[in-house]
Amino acid sequence: MINLIFAIDKKFDLMMTRVILQINDPAGLASRADSMGLELSFAEKVNKSTPEEALKLIESVINQKYEALGDKLETICRWYQKSWDEINDQFFSFVALKTKHEWQFSEYFCVVSVIHPGLSNWTSNKIVRIWSENPFDMRKITAHEMIVAHIFSIFHNDPKYQGKLEDMQIWKIAEIAGWCLTGLESDIIKLWPWIPKEKLFYTNHNYPQLVSLQLKLKEVYLKEKDFDKFLDIAINEVKKE
Repeated sequence: MINLIFAIDKKFDLMMTRVILQINDPAGLASRADSMGLELSFAEKVNKSTPEEALKLIESVINQKYEALGDKLETICRWYQKSWDEINDQFFSFVALKTKHEWQFSEYFCVVSVIHPGLSNWTSNKIVRIWSENPFDMRKITAHEMIVAHIFSIFHNDPKYQGKLEDMQIWKIAEIAGWCLTGLESDIIKLWPWIPKEKLFYTNHNYPQLVSLQLKLKEVYLKEKDFDKFLDIAINEVKKE
């Protein structure tokens, strides 16, 4: 069985803060800085720095946040784990069955971050979620980040899909697949029954450039029962852009 383990990893948290502020983030630097509670001027300074300089700039911010939370971060990590364990087996089994692709790893890690709302991982078994959410409310976005990682593993490892798209094209499909699987599937929706119906599949997110494609592929997803057919159509739509 696949397991997701919540953990504290300050070094990874620091590294990902540096990376996310120095890449060409699809959400845009201003939006990303706002979501992380950082001043835009600070984010811009980090963005223009060398990796070494950026780490030094970020380290003091991260240290302050870890110091302020203290032992509370470990408590929150345990709360998150307890909540997720209630749905772990159902989630991983359903996604593997629905996509007809097994998970790449038997063990995944979710770093409980002091700064990042949510980050997936395109190559490894580690994702990131913010510390400050209700342990039950955090389930849906955590599941979304896991699905993004799963879609990347399909495109990177399945010979049928290898080399068909660039990573930024895969990212578009992965995000939309995440919204579809966590917001349109009755077997998954029951894992977060407190979320209002209108907020299950939403378009008011950080990626307005995806909304048109998201709505188009929503109809495809609802029509096609075979996930590979959905991916094939999604590939063709992404290539048109």
